[in-house]
Amino acid sequence: MLSLQPSLSEQDVKRIHDHSLDILQNVGIEYKTPKALEILEARNCKVDYDRNWAALPPTSSNGPSRALLEMFCLVHATLSATCF
Repeated sequence: MLSLQPSLSEQDVKRIHDHSLDILQNVGIEYKTPKALEILEARNCKVDYDRNWAALPPTSSNGPSRALLEMFCLVHATLSATCF
């Protein structure tokens, strides 16, 4: 029987979100195309062209803007990236 109660608490969701941001900022993502890196670099993301790598820039205490996160995910999905 399925439960209608949430599986994760609000604290669990926040912890997952915080750890996800940490990964995007410190581990980053390897991209298979320089175009992705160009797009991300233009939006102040950390980029390493030799490694084909990008990461979200450090953010304020409120975290990155929703628009930056959406753009990062869109570039990732559209230009075929590989997560570490």
